[in-house]
Amino acid sequence: MNINRYMVESGSCWVYPLYAKDQDLFKLQSEAQTAERRLWRLPENGRVPPWEWRRR
Repeated sequence: MNINRYMVESGSCWVYPLYAKDQDLFKLQSEAQTAERRLWRLPENGRVPPWEWRRR
């Protein structure tokens, strides 16, 4: 099992474009967003990508 794919597909994390080598992750993320899985179910103002949260 590829844990990265599982986490993105389940809506448990974002794909970090700088390090994403598997282009399928972007498709899986899009599908998770459309299906409103986990973090994508939160209100938009409640979703803060980790790289933005760290900058704050």
